[in-house]
Amino acid sequence: MQQAKRKKKRPSGLWQWHLWFGLVATVPLLLAAVSGVLLLYQKELVRLVVTPGAHMESDRDSHADAQTLQTLVQEYASGAMINIKAPSRVEPYWTIREDHSLTLLNTESLEPYTRHNWLLDAFAVVRELHVHLLTSVVGEWLLLISGLAALFLCVSGIILWWPGRKAFRWQWITPNPVRRSHYLHYHRHLGALISPVLLVVLLTGAVMLWQKRVQPLLPPQPVSTFSTVPKDVLPLTIAEAMSLVQQIYPNARPTYIRAWADGDGRQLRVRFRLADEWHLNGRTTVWVNLDSGIVSGTARSDKVGEARKLVNQLYPLHSGYGMDFIYRTLVLLSGVGFCWVLWTGFMHYIKRQLSRKRRHSNTPSKPHFY
Repeated sequence: MQQAKRKKKRPSGLWQWHLWFGLVATVPLLLAAVSGVLLLYQKELVRLVVTPGAHMESDRDSHADAQTLQTLVQEYASGAMINIKAPSRVEPYWTIREDHSLTLLNTESLEPYTRHNWLLDAFAVVRELHVHLLTSVVGEWLLLISGLAALFLCVSGIILWWPGRKAFRWQWITPNPVRRSHYLHYHRHLGALISPVLLVVLLTGAVMLWQKRVQPLLPPQPVSTFSTVPKDVLPLTIAEAMSLVQQIYPNARPTYIRAWADGDGRQLRVRFRLADEWHLNGRTTVWVNLDSGIVSGTARSDKVGEARKLVNQLYPLHSGYGMDFIYRTLVLLSGVGFCWVLWTGFMHYIKRQLSRKRRHSNTPSKPHFY
């Protein structure tokens, strides 16, 4: 009898922890989930609304790209640094990044796209909400703590759901109509259904924030010197430096490009995406000092250890960026479902508290004798 009572206490305690973790983390998790869902297909929406008709030639000339980069640096480098993203099949336009604003340029004319640029501004706000909760470092800490809480909620929710798994019905997943009395059923069964994909999204997001705010899981990649340009051709132009790094990885595609000047001279940094790499932005980087001619870089992303390869896939697994249609659809459905799970859990708690309050107010008070 005592053993039976002890077994009953364990789910009760876990349920209480699940409740309080959920109440504490609901608001930041709901904000992160809604903003994440909105960002999932931002590239496609931008291409449809802002850059209709934009396309990228399959046989782009690397020399022409180097000359284009030279032109962009000359025209748009308003300060000591400029950030540029090269065209790709997903984003078939040049992108100039300045603080939180973006300028998208036609790949042929280099004219800026000006149609419906409000969408770019809206997505910039949504991204800040998703990444920082609009509060920079404080928001990142809140998201990290909430993400760890969400992992606990996901695991504990499965444990609590498992004994009643035979009560699963599809009517709890797609209710019509929605009834307040069934909020707990919606919460439990949909949460269990989306938990496999949701665990991947939550875990990868938490690990990325942990690496940024607490400690990286792996030491920084070593940077080695590849070569040094002869002194008689120095200093290099941006176009010459770009052509040089493209010769190092002729079959790779440049993604993020940064040009700046510091105490060591003028610098160019280029990230490459290798063939068949999951990460659409690539994880292989090359630096060129335009004044000294030193060319250095990291190891190829397909030649690093298995642990670093896994870390390099955190962003694609979390965001769905660069993944196939099925995975992105699953991430979308799990994100929408997570919003509903958070909402139904919170509303069930409110309904329960109001019901308790009504019962308490309807209970006749005991007479007092003086």
